[in-house]
Amino acid sequence: TGWHDAGMSRARSEGTVTTADAVASLLRSAVLRGEVPPGTHLRETELASRHGVARHTVRAAIASLVGAGLVVHEANRGAFVRIPDASSGEDLFRFRRVLETGALRLAISTGSSFAHATGALARMRLLSPSTPWDVVTVAHAEIHRGIVEAAGSARLTAAYGLLLAELQLFLTTVRPSYTLASLVRSHDHLLDEISTGDSARAAEALERDLADGQAALREALR
Repeated sequence: TGWHDAGMSRARSEGTVTTADAVASLLRSAVLRGEVPPGTHLRETELASRHGVARHTVRAAIASLVGAGLVVHEANRGAFVRIPDASSGEDLFRFRRVLETGALRLAISTGSSFAHATGALARMRLLSPSTPWDVVTVAHAEIHRGIVEAAGSARLTAAYGLLLAELQLFLTTVRPSYTLASLVRSHDHLLDEISTGDSARAAEALERDLADGQAALREALR
């Protein structure tokens, strides 16, 4: 038995997702927990046997992870868990900076509520130190998603959704620089600054939060 057997049994019993979605979810969780390291070759035959599914199901699951930025497919070689690199990390944070600070300024200018972000922080605060890291990264992403959603733009929210899996992959890479307690403290401060309603002050706090994350990533990828 293992994470794959228990997870597949649970997904099948719940009947809420397709088999390909269930396999993709299990692989995604394993990657984001660090159980399947970057660079790992995802062999269709092996995965199909492990999960008791057809190869075409595994192929569909892998394709969804390629689309999410967690896996790369190399011609004539197959699929591999993506290896985060410095160049992609810099680009990711450039995109986040433009997207998140722009959404933040728009939300404050229209007097929007940041209830989603504050609720996500409250849920993060309830997590225990033993919480699986992929759950922590989801909680962290939900805080930032809440900031973007406060702008009230479906397109901005969709754009943020496209980078979520990639962001979680990088958070797995920089995990040694983070603890659950440090994430809670830093985001407590961030949302306190946002709650002042001062656009410049809130944007400065968000810029600082993103800069800290970028610095941790650079250190991890040295």
